[in-house]
This record gives sequence, structure tokens and C-alpha cells, in this order.
Amino acid sequence: MANTYRIYFGNKPFYISNVLTPDMQQLTDAGCTLVINQPTDSCVQSCIHDLDKTDADAAIILSSKPDYYFQLLQSKFQTITAGGGLVKNENGEYLFIFRRGKWDLPKGKLDEGETLEACALREVQEETGLQHVQLMAPLITTWHTYHERGQFLLKESVWYRMEASTAEALVPQTEEDIQTLQWVAPHDIPALLDNTFPSIIDVLKAEGVVLEG
Repeated sequence: MANTYRIYFGNKPFYISNVLTPDMQQLTDAGCTLVINQPTDSCVQSCIHDLDKTDADAAIILSSKPDYYFQLLQSKFQTITAGGGLVKNENGEYLFIFRRGKWDLPKGKLDEGETLEACALREVQEETGLQHVQLMAPLITTWHTYHERGQFLLKESVWYRMEASTAEALVPQTEEDIQTLQWVAPHDIPALLDNTFPSIIDVLKAEGVVLEG
């Protein structure tokens, strides 16, 4: 059975897996992709360096112990956990936010003592102004790295399916740099994909949204 982790360094994916998936095979056929079939512990740090500091486009570690190598990667970072929501309305549209020049989905950091479900609901409510949001089911967990205040961090984002009504007004949380909130029909989503994050594309794929126009 496939056991695959995908961690983004900007737009660059780092796969740790026990199988070579079609997505990984496509990366090996084009671009500068690091592929390690017989990994050692030092390979993880080498991949982190090359994805962050060089022109490498992607990295793949293939191993029968993907959990071990992922935990080794986690040990190299401080992990930040966040919760977020893919919110759908009664018309089948999905709620997007426009923040810092990118289309995104509402999410935010987990507070101490808070459950992931409560965090995801709170962040959706705070960032969108919606108060009557129904949490439906877990959807996907995504991972990405980023630099902040001199630290190189790893963010775990746990996403949930949610539902809300268009009867409620949308109020962007401007103190979080959210400029626009927009309900988007599935057939209009492909037009946003050139200006979003790869982890958001993974969330949409997990929902089964068709991403080709």
C-alpha cells in the first residue's frame, strides 16, 4: 500500500514514499529532480539544503520506511500546526480568500489547548466573517516550509470540509492582510490555479474538484 509524504519548499515538492507514483515519475522525466533509492539519514538534510538553496526542482526519497524518514525530516524543523477549511455553499461554490497577492483558503495556527477542529472553525470564522459554519469531515493534511524571523519552519495544515450559506455576509479579516473573499464555482477554479499555492491545489484535488478548464 502506498505511503507517501509530500512537503513543499516554495513550489518545489519533496516526496518521501515507499512507491514511485505517477506524479513522481513525471518529475523524474523532466527538470532537475533528486531521486534517492537507497537513502541514508544524511540524505534528508542534503535534500533540504538542495531544495532551499539550489536550482533543484524536486526531491524524491524512495524507501520501505517512509515514516522513519519523514520523522527524521521533522526533527530538522520546528513544526507549526494549523487548521483550515474548504468551505462549500448551497450552490456548490467554494470560498477563496485573496491574501498577499495569492488566492488561498482560510486557515490559521492552532492555539494552545485547542483542538484541530475548533481551530479550523475559528480561523474560518475570523478570516471570512461567517459565523454559521458547519464542519463536515477531515479532508487532507498538507505540509510546507517557510522562513520567518530567521527560522526555517515546517507547517502542518489540517484541512476540513465545511459548509456555509451565501445568506451570510462575507467580511475579510483585513488585519490578516485578506483583501477579498469570493465564492467560486468549480468551473471557474482552474483560472485561479496559476496564482495559488501547490498545497491549495492538493486540497482541491482531495475534494475531487476538476482542475483543468
